[in-house]
Amino acid sequence: MTDANIPDNGAEKEAVEKSSLTDVIKIEYIGPDNAEFTVKNGYIGIKLDRPVPEEEPAEETPAGAAATAAAETTTENEAAEAAEKPDEPEKTGTDEKPEKLEKPYRITEDGRLEYDRVFLHRCFPNELSEGYVSVLDRDGAELGMIRSIDDFPEETRELLRLELGRKYHFFTIKSVRSVNEKYGYSYWKITDEAGEREFTVRDTYRNITKVSEDRVFVTDVDGNRFEIPSLSALDRRSRRKIELFL
Repeated sequence: MTDANIPDNGAEKEAVEKSSLTDVIKIEYIGPDNAEFTVKNGYIGIKLDRPVPEEEPAEETPAGAAATAAAETTTENEAAEAAEKPDEPEKTGTDEKPEKLEKPYRITEDGRLEYDRVFLHRCFPNELSEGYVSVLDRDGAELGMIRSIDDFPEETRELLRLELGRKYHFFTIKSVRSVNEKYGYSYWKITDEAGEREFTVRDTYRNITKVSEDRVFVTDVDGNRFEIPSLSALDRRSRRKIELFL
């Protein structure tokens, strides 16, 4: 839709723009009214009150059609050759194709979709730790969005917080002993709540995030996150060692 198609009337134009945005961005929200989180074998799962997803037929591209035709021709040739050859013993074991993976959900007796394994992902990990949490199935497809963990009962809230804590665990930097930069990497020696620790950061400027003027996150090469809750609370030597990267 172009601007030329949008009415000049302000109210009508705003309504058209909003409806267009809704058509493009569709978010399924997950809450206590349509979902129940479960735990099986130490993994978090979910039961959803929603219709069974429709399977989309695979579209055959020109390249795919050509490949299919080639495969059919090959099959005909192989059949002709097999007719001229004596019977051979059947192959077993390693030549068999693996079975197709089953769907990530099953349908319960009461008609709900049950996923035995789901993953939680914060859309705004630094700004909103318990709001707008995406729920993904084992294949990485988004099942929906949790507006706020506080919407759920206390037992479920603790379960979700525990799962998020496992994924988003971070260390708190108490002081910075040294930071040495070399060939695009910086090598940190810090003191955290457990004692002295060393880690490496690649492309330091890109992997230091200032959540506010006083709060900073550092991500190392292994994906571990280190938090400086308050720059102003650091001792002067620590601040001088990192001020270049801020």
